[in-house]
Amino acid sequence: MQKPIPPWIKNVASWWASGSVSDYEFLSDIQYLINSGEISLKHSGNQTTTQDSNLLTDNFPKGKIKLDNVTLDVQIADTPDRMIEGLQFQQPLPYSQGMIFVFPQTQIVSMWMKDMQFPLDMIWFNSNGNVVDIEKNLLPCSDNGTCTIYNGQMQDAKYVLEVTGGFADKFNITENSKFVLLQR
Repeated sequence: MQKPIPPWIKNVASWWASGSVSDYEFLSDIQYLINSGEISLKHSGNQTTTQDSNLLTDNFPKGKIKLDNVTLDVQIADTPDRMIEGLQFQQPLPYSQGMIFVFPQTQIVSMWMKDMQFPLDMIWFNSNGNVVDIEKNLLPCSDNGTCTIYNGQMQDAKYVLEVTGGFADKFNITENSKFVLLQR
């Protein structure tokens, strides 16, 4: 027997159709239903992983960064909408991938784990690519709790890198590590 569609999704679909919510907000709700098992998708022959079927990753330009001796393929969050979206609802990333948040100027940057599906390491960098703070193995917020805000120890940052939890320890990323944007 198939589960009924939750009533709230009908409201969101109506709001989306009338232009009251953005495409992103509507896709986020659909992604939530997929991740929670409310909706299941049949994979076509050309899809090989859960990550390949993720609806939200197409919202981001792609790039490459180097952190010490590790090269990563990254999604680039370089607009307010992309920064709000972040990695929420996405499946865990391999250690060869991440998301880099690029801010227009150096500033104190606050981040949180709202709607995340897996633990993250967050690394704040100044405009020279030097590490100013590292937060490791941050757990997603619970549905009924408040989200912790991480602020990079109140240091000015130009970039924040989000990677799967355990990355910093696995690759010995420290306060002495250096970041370079290779391709954008």
